[in-house]
Amino acid sequence: MLLLPHTSYLLLSMSIFLGILLTLLVLLIVVMVHEFWHFITARLTGMRVEEFGIGIPPRARRLFTDKKGTQYTLNYLPIWGFVRILGEDPRGPDSTTEWSFITKPWISRVIVLVAGVTMNFVLAFAIFTGLFLYGVTPMAIIPLEWYQSQILPSAHEAIENQYLTHSWLTVTSISGSIADLAGIWEWEKVVTINWVAPLSAQDMITIIQKNEPISLILWVPSVPSTIREVRMTPQDGKVGMQIWYRDLHINTDKKIQYSGLKAITMGAHETVSTTRITLSFLSRMVVWLFAPKNETERSEAKNMLAGPIWLGSTFIQIVQDSVPIATVLVMIALLSINLWVINILPFPALDGGRIVTTTLYSMLEYIPRGRQYFTRVEGAIHAVGFFLLLALMLYISSLDIARFF
Repeated sequence: MLLLPHTSYLLLSMSIFLGILLTLLVLLIVVMVHEFWHFITARLTGMRVEEFGIGIPPRARRLFTDKKGTQYTLNYLPIWGFVRILGEDPRGPDSTTEWSFITKPWISRVIVLVAGVTMNFVLAFAIFTGLFLYGVTPMAIIPLEWYQSQILPSAHEAIENQYLTHSWLTVTSISGSIADLAGIWEWEKVVTINWVAPLSAQDMITIIQKNEPISLILWVPSVPSTIREVRMTPQDGKVGMQIWYRDLHINTDKKIQYSGLKAITMGAHETVSTTRITLSFLSRMVVWLFAPKNETERSEAKNMLAGPIWLGSTFIQIVQDSVPIATVLVMIALLSINLWVINILPFPALDGGRIVTTTLYSMLEYIPRGRQYFTRVEGAIHAVGFFLLLALMLYISSLDIARFF
């Protein structure tokens, strides 16, 4: 008797395969855009590019060599890429030739180093602009109220744009709190706070955090005639009051669309906003990871860390749920911005770190034997940075794996 695999098993296997394939494709798009512009600017500034590699070595095979001597190679781990330029190491035997990276003017070297992250920024801008021209639905609501993003809105922004709708805001006091002592009941509707009708919970939180006396006009919906005023003064930006949305609803039919110049303007605005959001989450994650106030913050920081394994599982889920292509494009834009933000940091082995070291190298020209001493330690600096990054990636991968068990 011939036993055939169950249909659901085949579908699951296909989803996993397509999800992994989509992950590799997305990573290659983001990374190759980055590396391609290192390659182009190196050529334009008169440097010799020795190798353009797809993936992480060891090398699987050499694809071909072009007329200018650049080898195009395919490597075994296809999740990254690199461009190897002649003379990047000042101690190398070819570092004194006219086609060498290190012999070019400082501005040429910086242009090459900045080109990759610049094009990641441009890629995100192009994707957001295209989505606004075509029409896009907000993807997720994020807990940051001070950055105005249309694709990743805050609760306030989502309510203002009618992506989220609700009947009203209700409040309930915590036992023994300032709000409880002031006489706030359960599930009272907030009519106004300091004579202003709040649109979102953040509107109320912003006022409360000022630590100034506040006036709440409240109403119990089940008792129509019960409209009253409650006054209280926050302490440390808190009153001990829970704020809820009544009849919260997500408008899945909401579509954001612009035409012409407006789409370009909003694409630029979205790119800047998303970059600021990324920087905010990154700074918060670093602080909570290395200097947390409590274990909850450290745990939240670990949850923010995610690597290729988590990304792969996300794309597998995207395939299984038949998520629209717009979501994949937003993911590419967000990954591109993440690569831009991380790579521009002045950390050894990253583009930002190399900008710092190549600038120091130029400045040391005016110090006797300064460059000679610096080149002795520069390689070690980048090597240490590389191994620290590798250790971080292994740590993040371990967290990714732990999430599945």
